[in-house]
Amino acid sequence: MFIPSSLASCVVSFHSANDSLHTTFNRALPKKAMRLLWDDNGYLLWADKFGSVYRLHISISVRDDGEPEITAQDAGQPIRSGAEHPPLHPPDMLFGHFSGITDITLLHAGNQYIVSADRDEKVRVSHYPNAYNIESYCLAHTAYAFI
Repeated sequence: MFIPSSLASCVVSFHSANDSLHTTFNRALPKKAMRLLWDDNGYLLWADKFGSVYRLHISISVRDDGEPEITAQDAGQPIRSGAEHPPLHPPDMLFGHFSGITDITLLHAGNQYIVSADRDEKVRVSHYPNAYNIESYCLAHTAYAFI
């Protein structure tokens, strides 16, 4: 289970065992996460309130002792669960808006499109993972857009 912490600007993974929670992974984020989602290839995507969408590859496996092991690729270096690490290079930034993002989602089997909505009443439909290829914009909304 991944839980974003708005106070610490981080993503924390918890594993429950023997009626208690154990931290298995803790990753500092560049900015506060507003929305989180997973794609089918093990990437964690999140939008911050300043209009940027990032992604980080996270691999989850179970060790022989039944404990989960989480590995994230950060700047090409694997970071194992439970390891203390200094902040390295930021994760991949997919794209950004000029306004705060209110929602993101993936569409179609195989995650062919990423759809994002912002506070300026714009909805952007881009190809995923090549978000620089914009399919369309949905404009003229009269209120905040949520997907």
